Amino acid sequence: MEPEKLSRKPLWRRLLRWVMISAAVVVALGILAWVIVDYAATRKLRKELDRVATAGEPLTFKQISESAGVPEPSGSAGRYYSAALELLVDKSVSELLDELNRQARGQGEPKPDAALSGRIEEALRVNEETLRLADRAAGLPTGGLDAELQYGMRACMNRLGRIRALSRLLSLRSRYLAVMGRGDEAGRSVMAALKAAGSLDQEQVLIVYLVRLALISMVCSDVQFVVEQSLPSPSVLMEWQKALEELELGLNLEKVVRAERVYTLGVTTRVMPKDMRAFLAEGNGNVTMEVQWPPTPLLRYAVALYLRNLARVADAVRQPWPDVWESVRVIEQEKPGFMQGGLMPPMTRAVGPTGAGVAKCRCVRIALMIESYQREKGNLPQTLQELVPQFGQEIPADPFTGRDLLYRVQPEGFVVYSVFEDGRDDGGEIQKKENNREKDCGLAFRLSGRK
Repeated sequence: MEPEKLSRKPLWRRLLRWVMISAAVVVALGILAWVIVDYAATRKLRKELDRVATAGEPLTFKQISESAGVPEPSGSAGRYYSAALELLVDKSVSELLDELNRQARGQGEPKPDAALSGRIEEALRVNEETLRLADRAAGLPTGGLDAELQYGMRACMNRLGRIRALSRLLSLRSRYLAVMGRGDEAGRSVMAALKAAGSLDQEQVLIVYLVRLALISMVCSDVQFVVEQSLPSPSVLMEWQKALEELELGLNLEKVVRAERVYTLGVTTRVMPKDMRAFLAEGNGNVTMEVQWPPTPLLRYAVALYLRNLARVADAVRQPWPDVWESVRVIEQEKPGFMQGGLMPPMTRAVGPTGAGVAKCRCVRIALMIESYQREKGNLPQTLQELVPQFGQEIPADPFTGRDLLYRVQPEGFVVYSVFEDGRDDGGEIQKKENNREKDCGLAFRLSGRK
């Protein structure tokens, strides 16, 4: 009896023993699963990194700068733009610009009233040194307007805000000179704005690129305003043509994809393979962040998947227009798999605005040809083909269709436009929406009553 009693343990002790054994097994299996998943995710991530490196593409912003070539300090406009941004006084510039546009395009006298003129001249006087530095930068052969992404996203956003403010100041000066009948001075001011927009070519991550598109849209509107309100000389029109061609060539989505890849590697440096971390941290400056969630293996897998999707977008944007538009639309319309829905690069949403930017540059170039035609012939052309070859070698194509951009004569002038994303001709209804759908994209020029 005694041995039998000793061999039997209380039920709670037996249950506790099995619970502890089960917990140990679960923990061991969890650790094993973690190691396996981490190994697989690291291997997948390294495969993507090796693919990028084998293709000779950059992994850091330092490599991007080296491949682009660092301009000599004496020939770079960057230092002048930086000094201009430091001195800029942005107070009331946006308000003055809106008021000037309202008065100039109203039904009365195109010149601003005395009160508005005084306020504009005071704003320009306060920013006299800023404008002088921007003009000096515009006269140099290289760009280099730095977005300061190397100091972190917060510094970058502040810098971009200042750059947009400088663009508004240049726009205010250009438009004011135009309504005062000083066409050539306005034309030179527009050239400074064109050069500033083209100089924002460093570290072109998506947010920087979108700001650049906004600057291009603004300067195209400046050209439209100056042509409507004054008569710049033929030499100014030719300078604009050349600058707009260069600006259009700078809208390179492949460069943006590369910068987005580098930025992704920068902000996820802590989950990269150990032998890559020091290299990425050194080459990307302060473009890093603490990563705490999701767990490292899942984040590594997510980064690898994101890089793979980014590679697909890169292949699509290497194509010419309009093929790039169709290819990206195919990617967007695909049904995403597990985890992929939230890991599709936002680059796909930049293709439409890029096409609009290209279209606007081309529309303005055609409008300048039409302006030259009207000055010589005394009337507007009935078709764009009348401009070739005397006023242009060819008619630029609509980036969304590959066919010629469209043109219509209107009672007060003309409109040059693209059919935009839906591919449908809405008769030149610019920047209007119907059922939440963008209509045509372009510029409508009013030539009646200009100086």
